[in-house]
Order: sequence, then structure tokens, then C-alpha cells
Amino acid sequence: MRHTKEIYDLVRALTMPYPGAYTHYQGRKLLVWAAEPAPPAHYVGRIPGRVAGFSTAEGWVDVLTGDGTLRLKQVQLEGEAPTAPSSVVHSVRVSLGLHPVDLLARIQELEKQLKEQID
Repeated sequence: MRHTKEIYDLVRALTMPYPGAYTHYQGRKLLVWAAEPAPPAHYVGRIPGRVAGFSTAEGWVDVLTGDGTLRLKQVQLEGEAPTAPSSVVHSVRVSLGLHPVDLLARIQELEKQLKEQID
């Protein structure tokens, strides 16, 4: 559970031309190129990674952190062009980050690849 400032600093430190800070969205790597702390707001049931709001007009997406909210300003799904976060994330009913099911699928895929290399 990272704090807003810690994530914000990481995004700023790794922005272009560096490799970029990232998370995951629907099992795909999502690079975060620009972000800022969002205005304070109260959310019941704080779950870090949960999308808390978005603006299609302005393009931003707010994501809950360990202690606040981070406003994503520019993102990039792996293999695609950088874009406004609201063109990628269309709902507040989703969360960013790896989920246990995603982790299990990744482990199973790695085990399969390892077994193929051994055989």
C-alpha cells in the first residue's frame, strides 16, 4: 500500500525517456507517463488501485492509493501509443494492479514455459 506522494515521485522519476512507472489493467501492463496528486476526497471502503473517478472531457482518471488519490494524466497500454487515461479506463468498477487470478495465470504460464525448456 503505497502513499500518493511515493507513487507520484516514482512516476516523475521514471517518465520519458526512462522506461516508465507501471501498473496493470485487465492483465495488461499499463505505463503511467504523467500523474499528480488529486484533490482530497473521502471514499468509503478505500481499496488501493480502485478507480475512484474519471473525466472523459479532461481525460484524467483518479485512482485510490494507500493514503489518498492519484490523478493519472497520461498512460500507455503496452504495445500501443500514449493516450488519455479515460480512453483506456471507462468505469469506476475496476481496479488497477495485479489481482491474485492474474498472478496465478502468470505463474502457470511461466511454469509451462520452463517445462517446455526442460523437455
